[in-house]
Amino acid sequence: MQEFDELLIPRSTVEELSRQEISSLMIGGSWRSNWWRKPQQIIQVGLIQLVGAAMIFAITMLPVDRAFQISNSSLSPSTKVSRLIWIDGALTLVILGGINWWMIDRGRRSRPLIKLVEQIE
Repeated sequence: MQEFDELLIPRSTVEELSRQEISSLMIGGSWRSNWWRKPQQIIQVGLIQLVGAAMIFAITMLPVDRAFQISNSSLSPSTKVSRLIWIDGALTLVILGGINWWMIDRGRRSRPLIKLVEQIE
């Protein structure tokens, strides 16, 4: 059994067998369990969240604006803009929260793979 103690498995082999991409921050579309232990990774996750929120906000801006133009044509322009920002911001938070929930749920289902990768590293 001692010959297995020093067995080295390359990351590419684990990726091929599990059919999941493995990086220093994520495993197969879910956050790694130890991302919060390193300051650089905390900054990376924060930046990913900010960029993602900005992208979602920008993508949903036009459909929300069009819906306002159809339903609330009697409002003043400043009221329309403030409501657009508030509703689009809330929609962005809901979508971003859903994506993060999905990633956390996916991470729960792939715990054995995450433990294997951490043991290999």
